[in-house]
Amino acid sequence: YEQLPQPEQQQFGDFYVEALQLAFARAQDSAGPREVSSMLWAVARLGLHPGPAWLTAYLEAAVPHLQRMNPQDLGLLTWALARFRHVPEPCWLQQLLDITASCMPQLDPQGLCNLLWALAVLELQPSRSWMAAAVAAAGSKMLGFQPQGLAVLLWSVAKLGSRPSQGWLQAAADAASRQLLQFKPAELAMLCHALARLHYQQQQPALSSNSWTLKPPTSSSCPAHCKIQRKGSTSHPQLHASPAVLPQRPPPYPTYTAQRIHVKKCDLTSRSPGLTC
Repeated sequence: YEQLPQPEQQQFGDFYVEALQLAFARAQDSAGPREVSSMLWAVARLGLHPGPAWLTAYLEAAVPHLQRMNPQDLGLLTWALARFRHVPEPCWLQQLLDITASCMPQLDPQGLCNLLWALAVLELQPSRSWMAAAVAAAGSKMLGFQPQGLAVLLWSVAKLGSRPSQGWLQAAADAASRQLLQFKPAELAMLCHALARLHYQQQQPALSSNSWTLKPPTSSSCPAHCKIQRKGSTSHPQLHASPAVLPQRPPPYPTYTAQRIHVKKCDLTSRSPGLTC
């Protein structure tokens, strides 16, 4: 938007205002649950902030549709709110938490990440029972998370103040190790920071016949530069390290942005009085 010439910015602004008015009218009238969540998601993707008054009015118009939204719709809705940094009214938020608690097992890995990330970004604090249900749902789907999803999941859980069990953290670490080479540096840093913040205690793997070990020399005749040899040989010192786990690609699903997002704000209410609520 900022890179457009001034005349085109004006034209796009006029179109944006009309689109917001149309989206609000459809949310009140004929739109279904999927359309209501998708329209707010599309507004967020445009990168222009419609203003808190419009968002509050739109969320009020979306209340009758919340009960009929599927997990994907709820994920799109909460993701858009986090992108706008818009904290809903307490009563609206409580309805959202009640609905998501009832459908938590049906949320896919991306939906869980969207939901937890949105709550963490908005600095909201759900109840302990709600967080326990979310953590349990994530634990049952741990192998379905992509690298970005794992990093966002653990960061969000830590940010929300939850303390999963060591077994849950070990499952997350194992899922990450299977696709370690696919992590971007920022995702890996986020993952390690979250594991440390959650007090993860790494379990030492048991030695196997395929392992390698490095032992100090036991004979004065050993050369200064010890050779590496497979365990089971007696002529040279041995090197030990856990065997590398080959990365496995999880089921694909659309990615999303987990980093901090800055949204361009524009004063729409002064140009379109109908948007004020």
